[in-house]
Amino acid sequence: MLTAALAEETMVVRFYQHVLTQCDEPDVHNFVRTLLEERSASVIRIMQKLNEIKARSQVMDGVQSSFQP
Repeated sequence: MLTAALAEETMVVRFYQHVLTQCDEPDVHNFVRTLLEERSASVIRIMQKLNEIKARSQVMDGVQSSFQP
């Protein structure tokens, strides 16, 4: 689920980046830049959560394997 969210947010970031290259209206440019920054922050937060989940899973696998003969 988070992987799909990451893909979607990344796609939106790329779209906003493209819009910025095409935009020549300062107010719209600033607005889209703000949207881009917010979505980029979302991408980072999703990646952090995915890394946290992966690390927790690795720890649990290590704990489990330490109890197996």
